[in-house]
Parts: sequence; C-alpha cells; structure tokens
Amino acid sequence: RVLPDAQLQYGKGACVDAANSGTWRAPARVGMLEPPALTRWAVLNLASQRYSSSDVQQFVTQLTTQLKQQGENAASPAVIDGGSHSTTQAAVQAAAAAAGGSGSKAQLLLVVLPSENSKQYGEVKAAAAQLGVATQCLVAYAAGIGGNAKPTYVANLALKVAAKAGGVAWQLPQEPEVWAPALAAAKGGLMVLGIDVGHGIAGGSGSKPSMAGIAGTLDASCSRYGAVVQEQTPGHEIVLGL
Repeated sequence: RVLPDAQLQYGKGACVDAANSGTWRAPARVGMLEPPALTRWAVLNLASQRYSSSDVQQFVTQLTTQLKQQGENAASPAVIDGGSHSTTQAAVQAAAAAAGGSGSKAQLLLVVLPSENSKQYGEVKAAAAQLGVATQCLVAYAAGIGGNAKPTYVANLALKVAAKAGGVAWQLPQEPEVWAPALAAAKGGLMVLGIDVGHGIAGGSGSKPSMAGIAGTLDASCSRYGAVVQEQTPGHEIVLGL
C-alpha cells in the first residue's frame, strides 16, 4: 500500500502537497505559518582567514531578505570576526553579547565555519550550551559565501533559522485525531522526543566531551520544537543527564 502524500499548511491559509523530491523549503510566495520576530541575533565568522566580513555580510543580506519574504520580522544582525578572539569560546561569547545588547539574551547565533570537518563546530556548540543560546552553523563554501549563494540553500537555511528562533514553518492541516490518535487521546500531554549523542572524533575515544542533544515537541500539533544540549563523558552513548 502506498500512502497518499501529506498536505502541509503554511501561512496565508495555503495548503501544499508535501511531495517535493526530498527538499526542505517553503513554496515560493507562501510565508511561514507562525514566523518569529528575530531581533536579537548575530553572525559569527570563524572563516575570516579566507572570507571577509563583507563576503559574509552579502550572504546575510540575502538570508535576511528571504526571512522577511517568509513573513519574519528580521533585524539586520552584527557580523563578528571570530579571528580577532583567542578562542572559539571567547568568540561565541562576544557574538552573544553583540546579539543580546544591554540586558537582553541573544535569540540565535549564525556561525560560519571554514570547513565541514572543522573542530570548531563542537567548540561552538559547547560554548553556546553554556550560554543557553541557540546556534545554526553553516560551511562557508557550501553556502556560496564569497560567490553566488544558491537560492535553494538560502531558503533551506531560512527555515532552520526560523525554527530555532521559535517559529513554526508549517503543520498538518487536519486535527491530531486524524493523524495521531495517541496524541489526541493525551490531550496535549504527550511529548515526542528525539535524542542523539555526538562525539568529537570517530568512536568517541578522546578527551573532548561528547555532546548530548534532545529535541521535543512543545504543542499538540507537533509543529513547534524546543531543544537542549549538554556536554558529557567522552564516547558515552547513553545520555547521562536525561
């Protein structure tokens, strides 16, 4: 039996067929269901040895435009040069301070990494976890920074940024009784969880802490998610602080 394609409800009351060849992006000219207000965020450039602040700023302008097209109130973020700080942790702290401003907590840090295998990814996540700030990492060359950014990449990234800022991209148009009877029976009291543990190197045999992450639904329609991460014993697959 082949199940029919699901319908997804976006902004402006639009319902769209979910069959899109595996890509994750909103249809053109259709906004998010519940766009967030992204007013306290910053961009941390950890690839500044090769990509200048102006290169990153050009990409960020495209991303901000995409966010606004999805219906978000997106402010222009500050771009922080990570190369001017002695450690990744110090760079993350500086970016968070720039994003939050006086007396406010940063909503999100967009972090530009120099390569896919950069050790700074784990360092960013560890530093941000200590601050309680959400991060979205991207690889400079994959994003097209310093050249021509692909519109599909920018659109995909915009959805990730919006979700981590507390927005809802879409939801199933039917009531939960149709697609998740167990959720409906729980009357909002059931949370769907995703749990994983990441290690700094293959096999996790090293001195660097492993990172445990948990994502969970925050509403009855399973459309809004929250997430927490924490450091734990290197190479340990079981989440110790669950």
